[in-house]
Amino acid sequence: MRNPRFPHSLPVAPIHPLAARSALVTLVAVATWTMALPAQAVPLLGTAQSFAVLAGTTVTDAHNAPSLPTQIFGDVGTSPGTAITGLFAGVNVQGGTVHSNDAAAQAARTDAAAAYSALSGLAFDTNLTGQVLGAPGLLTLTPGVYHFDSSAQLNGTLVLDFGANPSSNFVFQIGSTLTTASNSFISVLNAGAGSGIYWQIGSSATLGSGTDFAGNLLALSSVTLNDQAQIVCGRAIGLGGAVTLVDNQISTNCTAQPFATVLGDSGSLGFSGGPVTPVPEPATSMLFLAGLAGLAGTRWKRLRPARSLRCIASAAIVSAFAGHAQAATTDWGVHDPLEVASARTPVGSFSDTYRFSLTAVETLFSTAVSNNLTSVLSITGGQVALFQETGVVDAAVGSFAFNNVTGSISHAFGILGLGDYYYQVTGTGAGSLGGFYTLSSTLVPVSPVPEADALAMMLAGLGVIGFLGRRRIH
Repeated sequence: MRNPRFPHSLPVAPIHPLAARSALVTLVAVATWTMALPAQAVPLLGTAQSFAVLAGTTVTDAHNAPSLPTQIFGDVGTSPGTAITGLFAGVNVQGGTVHSNDAAAQAARTDAAAAYSALSGLAFDTNLTGQVLGAPGLLTLTPGVYHFDSSAQLNGTLVLDFGANPSSNFVFQIGSTLTTASNSFISVLNAGAGSGIYWQIGSSATLGSGTDFAGNLLALSSVTLNDQAQIVCGRAIGLGGAVTLVDNQISTNCTAQPFATVLGDSGSLGFSGGPVTPVPEPATSMLFLAGLAGLAGTRWKRLRPARSLRCIASAAIVSAFAGHAQAATTDWGVHDPLEVASARTPVGSFSDTYRFSLTAVETLFSTAVSNNLTSVLSITGGQVALFQETGVVDAAVGSFAFNNVTGSISHAFGILGLGDYYYQVTGTGAGSLGGFYTLSSTLVPVSPVPEADALAMMLAGLGVIGFLGRRRIH
């Protein structure tokens, strides 16, 4: 029995949205709330949350005596592959069953792919490229988004301390491979029911012999656990490849089944309780604020306190995990200074509508991002068109194109009058699971005397957003 790694956590304090009184407060709130949103009914992993092991091609398990054989707590599945070798429900798979490319496995892979895309779309707080987790200086981390341009390594002991934020998340974005040295160790402190630990890996993950790992491995290709490596609180998901096991232990709920290690995840279901949403990137929001600096004399209209944040959180979470097979319509009501929507599209053509009204003469700017997940999620021929409802024949205001080639595109629709409008987002979901996009819409009140240099600064800020908003997946 190994020493306990997950002591009892502090009680979870409810988090209430801050009352936003200006667009500045709204954008700052987006930046600061990205990793501290209140828990939502829909988990980030969707139906994949019940799976301890999920592979795109095959799942294989081997046994080398005298080691104890593999034990899994949770579902095991493959999709679109069908081969599962060495794992049997009721024998070495407990608390779940085995799914060979059935409806449950297919839905789980779809949701896992959407979660991967959402994680990859987050702005990072710290770039750790070239550094080794567990090395001096990287022994203890606090919640946030950590990024590696290429490969990442864990060597020794890494402490993930939620501190006073048990409902926050650790996200590790890894451009290519993740490897751990033998007997590496992850210790989690002060977790809560809303805690999340996610490892988004652009290629494959390999856990060295005897590694004690924590969190959810979402690899674009494969996952390999060498002999006696364990993920007592988390999951092994290989979206496009195999999951290979040798005498391992994996549990999606180490409060219910810690495999005699006296560990716990504080009810977070293998550190998957804290949803992470593809909201506007904090760094992008700050750049956008820089673009607005030239409009210092312009006052923004007041916000309804909770609606803007609720719109960002609910629209992004719900749409990220549920693709729509037909045209979808969303009503934003009166347009807030910032509106954001994300959606996973079906395979083939799609057409989504976002309706809103303006109660003052204002300038409208839009940004569209197509999140490219290689052959899994991609969009071709994407277009955002704006129309004004006239009661007879709707008037076309303008349009702009976006797709996986052009990436993030910003467009100024100009000054608009009072009335009812709608965006129509169209294109083709070209990936095996369709596509995924994010649309943001920003209002700027019209100054009594328009300042050319101020508007130029705004456009410059939006240009930087367009350059940085797109994060390609390696």
